[in-house]
Amino acid sequence: MAETLIAAGGDACSDGLRMPGWLLERETYDGHLSCMPVGHAGPLDAAPGFDQQPIEAAAMADACARAMTVSTDPRWERGLASAIDWFLGANDRGLPLHDPSTGGGCDGLTASGRNENQAASRRSRCCRCCSTRSGWSPPPRPRSLATDRDPAAGWARAPPSTNERRSRWRADPRTKEDRRKEGRTLKEKRAAKKAKRTAETNSPIPPVGR
Repeated sequence: MAETLIAAGGDACSDGLRMPGWLLERETYDGHLSCMPVGHAGPLDAAPGFDQQPIEAAAMADACARAMTVSTDPRWERGLASAIDWFLGANDRGLPLHDPSTGGGCDGLTASGRNENQAASRRSRCCRCCSTRSGWSPPPRPRSLATDRDPAAGWARAPPSTNERRSRWRADPRTKEDRRKEGRTLKEKRAAKKAKRTAETNSPIPPVGR
């Protein structure tokens, strides 16, 4: 949800930044990420809680990475690093959940250690986060859902409205006949290419000489 609100921009973006900011503060324990346990925890529950799931660390990494595209606050970079390090051993049991021998990841972190089962979903989340460690670059800025942003600022321009398309059509200096001729020319070129490919595909293979 936080990523969606950040992508929406405007007031929704501010709400989207507050959500992972609060959660990051809540899940930081003794200098490392302590994920919310299964069943969640109340404000009076003492940390750490178990069992902890990889999906929580992966979601935190995604949210911090998205927040870095719209904010220069250093806590997002620290949060991203904490989420990645959770898989590598900086967690409440000091055990890495990433298995370099298989490329997978353990199913969770329990009070007695780690769940050695390696499901496919855990593998994908672990691999995505651990691969980020070698070289992270911010994801592309999302398209604004509310306004038409300036492409020079790195935002995708919203598709033109019907009125904008009509205005461009009227402002086109070419006559209607010129546009029709150009359209027919493009159609003829496409048809010629298609006919050429069809002929090449159906042409018989020449016999190989001895």
